[in-house]
Amino acid sequence: MIKRAPVVGLLLVFLAGCFGGTESQPANSHAQASSTHSVADTSTCPITLPNRSFPRHAGDWGPEDSYGNGKLWTIFWPYNVVIADRGYVEDDGSIGMKWPWWRGVSGSLKIEGGRLDKQAPRLHADISSAYGVSGFQPSSIYFPSEGCWEVTGRVGEASLTFVTLIVKASTYSLELKRP
Repeated sequence: MIKRAPVVGLLLVFLAGCFGGTESQPANSHAQASSTHSVADTSTCPITLPNRSFPRHAGDWGPEDSYGNGKLWTIFWPYNVVIADRGYVEDDGSIGMKWPWWRGVSGSLKIEGGRLDKQAPRLHADISSAYGVSGFQPSSIYFPSEGCWEVTGRVGEASLTFVTLIVKASTYSLELKRP
């Protein structure tokens, strides 16, 4: 079963950390993210939380943002929310992100997925064949648009599915308001 949580609080915490207030802000201030246009219903995107599962032989691959099931593992972006700056936005408007995987079973990694909150083309991935049949496997995942995305990695019969929120940094602004 996938562990999920509403993303509103996590997104606000992440945005506050990236763009947040100053030392002069009172401790009880509440950050509210406002979108310049609607990209996703952030109150209903059931993002997957890290379960801190990671392969024993992964070296420095830390458990902090790890997610896995004993056969496949990945590492999430902070809070499993991708906030893509201009460098990650392709000419066609899609968002391309590097995404690490670790294969505990032998075989080629395949990645598929779709947007959960609106109609959109399916995502696509570039996966190098230069990393053997097990162990570490880098990939680049291209999300055709911002939004709430379900991603599934497969190696043979093994699979790992998670939900992540993808937004462009230019889409969001942050306001700090006192209650």
